[in-house]
Amino acid sequence: MILQTLDLFELMGRKPMSMYDFVKLHVADFTRNATR
Repeated sequence: MILQTLDLFELMGRKPMSMYDFVKLHVADFTRNATR
């Protein structure tokens, strides 16, 4: 999960204001990946 998070930071081209905001924005991605 940590590597995926770093990849998402790089794809976005910027870091979110906080990890909480990041998770809120990407909760669908996290839950989809977790259920595979």
